[in-house]
Amino acid sequence: FANRLEFFINSKALGEHHIQIKDHFMTQGDTVRKAVPGDRIVEYNASVTGVPRPESEYEFFSNDPRNSPARYGYFITDYTAIRNSISASDSWKPTRYLTVTPALAYNYASAENSRGEPVMKDGSFTPSLSVAWDATHDGRTALRASFSQYVDVDLSAIGNHNLGGQVSRKCAYNPTLGDFDRNNCEYSGGRGTATIGLPCGPSGYDAQGRSCQTKLVLPKTWEYTVGAEREVSEGLSLGVDGIYRKYVNQFEKLETNRIWNANGSELDRNGAYKNGRNETFSDLETPEGAYRRYLGVTGSLTRREGRFKLQGSYTWSRLDGTVMDGSNNAYGEIAPRDLFLEGPLADDHRHEIKLNFSYRVTPWLSTSARYSYYSGLPASRKFRNVGLSAFEDYRARVGYNPGSDLNDPADDRELRLPDIQSLNLQLAFNFQPLIGQNLEAFADVLNVLGLRTTNAIEENDGPTFGQMRTREAPMRLRFGMRYRY
Repeated sequence: FANRLEFFINSKALGEHHIQIKDHFMTQGDTVRKAVPGDRIVEYNASVTGVPRPESEYEFFSNDPRNSPARYGYFITDYTAIRNSISASDSWKPTRYLTVTPALAYNYASAENSRGEPVMKDGSFTPSLSVAWDATHDGRTALRASFSQYVDVDLSAIGNHNLGGQVSRKCAYNPTLGDFDRNNCEYSGGRGTATIGLPCGPSGYDAQGRSCQTKLVLPKTWEYTVGAEREVSEGLSLGVDGIYRKYVNQFEKLETNRIWNANGSELDRNGAYKNGRNETFSDLETPEGAYRRYLGVTGSLTRREGRFKLQGSYTWSRLDGTVMDGSNNAYGEIAPRDLFLEGPLADDHRHEIKLNFSYRVTPWLSTSARYSYYSGLPASRKFRNVGLSAFEDYRARVGYNPGSDLNDPADDRELRLPDIQSLNLQLAFNFQPLIGQNLEAFADVLNVLGLRTTNAIEENDGPTFGQMRTREAPMRLRFGMRYRY
């Protein structure tokens, strides 16, 4: 439900006001049915001779076999959530050439599972302020700046958390038995292993006997922008914009039952689990350490009028932090490893160029070109973790290769993929001048340059580290028609 009430007030003393009061209310329910074909996955690992040998077996259940006889098939969860945002804003023009827009919102969100158990209930005020000024008083120059705060009230990613994930059992292969050792298995998932706000483990108490219960908070985003634009000739404008965003207290699921050695490479041999049972716990939190930030500066050139139109921009940016998106990032899975996770995130590219050209040859024939370039994305070198039986260890910060001496930070080097560029061309024929209907046929030539640049490499340590995994698609043609109404 969306409701809006608007007021328009004009006063010589106070200027022009456009006041808006809005309320957005949303309720949603979500049912998830999940299954694994065959109810199991077998993981293999190459031996010294190169012959694959069984490593682990993952078995998936529809119930929790620790509490009742094992059943297989679909694992089903559902939840309901409510979110509501009420806001007030005023687009105020104290003078003809200055617009100031203050706003304040209150955001509320709650979610509970099908058992009626609450996952989260919280609310937060979020202010914002923006200013736009026509500095030359001729409508051709704009100076602008803003401050905004946002909260994440979409609880769809965490609504089912306290129902637990699908229960799985991981059993290691025993060469002596020639089979998977059912007496040496680790359980994951289950309602009893899903906690909320218990960072020190399932007991809720730390080693000194103190409660560690924490309260979830709504994740927030702080945003600051500044920019300017000038029309240098009719239809042609130049602009520059800067933006800074910081996302704090992001939803994240942390594993809290395992006890790791000092470097996180394997489980502690003196006691691998806090509760003494071979199982993992998933604790939902909004920790201060789960954050990301973006800084970008963009210069742009735009031609909006005439047969020839142009949009071009160059952006310098950086994106770093500990989590990218969602609540299932690597952060919090292995506590000693977290210090390596603070660095460039997966979509961090320093330079980006975008150019879009279009030229209308006749009222029914047009051509266009789209060019894009962005500098290489970060990559990492991952090492095998004994405790997880997977390549999940870092010996240097993400985005870096630790070099030949894994214990010497001096030889760490930044690891980046090659720069990517693409050029696409289009020829379009519009039938409207002939038949009176907005029907268009087009032909695209994609990746005209035919570049096959590597866009992913093997990151796991070993003889294939650094080798190409995927590359850009080759030059190709695309034909189509579209009808607008």
